[in-house]
Amino acid sequence: MRSMSSNLPHRFPILIIERASMKTSLCIFSVIWGAFCLTGCDNPKSTQWYKAHPDEMNQRYQACESSGEDSQDCKNARAARFELRQEKAKVPNLN
Repeated sequence: MRSMSSNLPHRFPILIIERASMKTSLCIFSVIWGAFCLTGCDNPKSTQWYKAHPDEMNQRYQACESSGEDSQDCKNARAARFELRQEKAKVPNLN
């Protein structure tokens, strides 16, 4: 019967290889995950941009309302919609 210490020298190179491949796999996974996360990040369009592009504003507004999303892009689309509606609102005559 062999003792555990006699198995260690034969198994030691395998442990080094397993660790190295695990580190490599972890690095590759981290790079892929980081790239995946960054591709999903769009710069939000400004309120002024949405006011200048009413069709895109309405599409984004509808998408935000149906999904319940509250991103900065949705906030800007809502603000632009509100501002445009206020600009076109009739002013009541109080006299």
